[in-house]
Amino acid sequence: DVLKTVQENEGVDIVTPMKDMKNQLAARLKANLPNQDEAVFHMANLLINIKLGFRPPLGPSGVLAIAGSSAPQRAAAVAILAKAIFGNADNVTIFDASKLASEEAARAFLEGRPVEGVPSLQDALAKRPTPFLFFQRPDRAAPALAEGLREAIDRGRVKTPAGERIEFTRSLLFYGFDVPASASQTAMEVRNALR
Repeated sequence: DVLKTVQENEGVDIVTPMKDMKNQLAARLKANLPNQDEAVFHMANLLINIKLGFRPPLGPSGVLAIAGSSAPQRAAAVAILAKAIFGNADNVTIFDASKLASEEAARAFLEGRPVEGVPSLQDALAKRPTPFLFFQRPDRAAPALAEGLREAIDRGRVKTPAGERIEFTRSLLFYGFDVPASASQTAMEVRNALR
């Protein structure tokens, strides 16, 4: 609908090329995210929104969670999406959130202090044109990380105890959760039964 409105206002066919781009991306993503049709659908729509310059007024440019598949499959899917949007995956930073399991490590990370084995949040957010932050297994991190990321999603920034603001408004936030194969299959069966 948005594409059609833009096309009518501009008088140029943008629907066909955008749909083709979306379909090509979806086909590539499905190879890395089997049985994740809903996630693939939302990732492909995110591509269109970013290409058209649509961004929410507050919060990151996009937020998406991927449950199931393996960690390498999820990372590959995120790299494919980054390449489709930006031409390369140089602006993707992958964080293993399980390394932020202690409250101290999670707070240090959000405040920009170094945490062993975890990339710097400030360095990741400084990447251009759009920082692409991918948190693997955020459910294994300390609650402080979830609180900070929730603030980033709601307000587009995190305020540190020192009063500094860490801006997330230009970023893309992705979360990857492990789900046992049996649970993923059960959820898919329930969803299909409800359709």
